[in-house]
Amino acid sequence: MVESSNWDLDNDSYPMNSWDFISTYFINDYYLRVLYYLKGLPIIGSFARSGLFKQLLFVYDVVSTYLLAHEKVEAMVSSFPIPEEIMIIIQKESEENRNMAEDYLNNYLSVSFPEITKSIQNIKAAHSILTRQKRKLSYTSRATS
Repeated sequence: MVESSNWDLDNDSYPMNSWDFISTYFINDYYLRVLYYLKGLPIIGSFARSGLFKQLLFVYDVVSTYLLAHEKVEAMVSSFPIPEEIMIIIQKESEENRNMAEDYLNNYLSVSFPEITKSIQNIKAAHSILTRQKRKLSYTSRATS
């Protein structure tokens, strides 16, 4: 992620295209298709299913983190001490990259791998709940000490 940001910062004469970098660097559709094909085979199917799930979990994490980062930047950009026309350009380019990532997440992963995507969403939701409960318990134990 840092490398894609550096890439965008180094190429300031070109539009921000970090989604292109991330989609080619982290997402290998050929590998996903091979794993999807292999998951139906008798001997290596379980390994392929596990590998497919792990790869899709990784891709989902990368894309969702990328989306979160863009949302934060879009919210913060108005506080940057830069001219308004540059601020508008940054917001527009960020929104375009965010839309491409959302499209990939919603129209490719969710459609191509619906059962795995639902499992990943459930795992992430459970993790968020457990993390929040852990923080809450930690806070209450410090407050009573």
